[in-house]
Amino acid sequence: MQKLLIAITLLVCAAQVQAQTPPGRYWHGVTSNGGTTATTSRIYAFGGTGGIQSNYSFFNDLWYYRVDKFAWTLAPTGRAIPTGRGHIAWACGGGKCVAAGGTNGVGMLGETWYYTEATGTWTKVSCSRKSPCPSARVMSTMAYDPTRGYYVLFGGVGADNANLNDTFTFNGSAWMPNTPATVPPARRSASAVFVPTHVSNGASISMDRVVLFGGQKQNVSTLCDLYSWSGSNWVKITATNQGPCVHSASMAWDTRSAVNPRLMVVNGFVDTNDTHNTDVWYFTFSSATSGTWTLASPSPCAPLRDAMGAFDLPSRKMVFFGGGSASTNSFNDTFVCL
Repeated sequence: MQKLLIAITLLVCAAQVQAQTPPGRYWHGVTSNGGTTATTSRIYAFGGTGGIQSNYSFFNDLWYYRVDKFAWTLAPTGRAIPTGRGHIAWACGGGKCVAAGGTNGVGMLGETWYYTEATGTWTKVSCSRKSPCPSARVMSTMAYDPTRGYYVLFGGVGADNANLNDTFTFNGSAWMPNTPATVPPARRSASAVFVPTHVSNGASISMDRVVLFGGQKQNVSTLCDLYSWSGSNWVKITATNQGPCVHSASMAWDTRSAVNPRLMVVNGFVDTNDTHNTDVWYFTFSSATSGTWTLASPSPCAPLRDAMGAFDLPSRKMVFFGGGSASTNSFNDTFVCL
């Protein structure tokens, strides 16, 4: 029955009932480990908060989802485990998953932890003057760059509720602050994903960069811009038409079409009042610094409000988990779509 359900949802999202499912949550992190085969691919979910606003708690459990098994598994984590937290920067790649910053409901955290897949253990990163960690923050953005072998972190909300525009890279054991000449405007709750060099509509597009999109400027506006990280600088990407303005979205590199791979933006919020985004947008590169937005019609995916998702490479499907209602009730639904 479940396999039939997945087949039906090639164009429409559908919820799956799991034998073992993480507790319902929102403000959590969901990311792919970049595995290219069914047996190595994992969609990892960590942290977040659940319950209702008057009685909620922050989670520190780590789960992974395998599309070929249609199942969640509680990951082994060893003795040292981060405390519960939400609004983290969360990304996997190179055999590790990294959780930076966040909140435990009392204050902002300045910690970084990484999970090693091969050993099933967490390690807390040591910070020092020679190897400074990002300051305490929430809602920052991070993605793994497999070409350079490091994680790229940008922005978030720091002290005094100020939006940040700093850039850090993490090599798997230590952070490095960067001082690029071009810096995107300060923001929180942006989206980021690695875009490889590829061929699009017959043209070779030289990328191999982490791409940053959208986010929220303080409580003033939702952003619509795109930048790529060259390894030393941020480069603005120009859209030839008006695209989405979204914060807290899930963004993925969509490889379903071999001749037209593209960025995909799903879910999130379209304004500072957190109006749910129900559209799916695609960005197709015409060069490394330009491209075109396209609105999917009808929308091929409709995850729940506050659900977070990632792209599973072998199946070429998006996996979403969790979410919350306007009254902040939490859900434990899993959606596989596209």
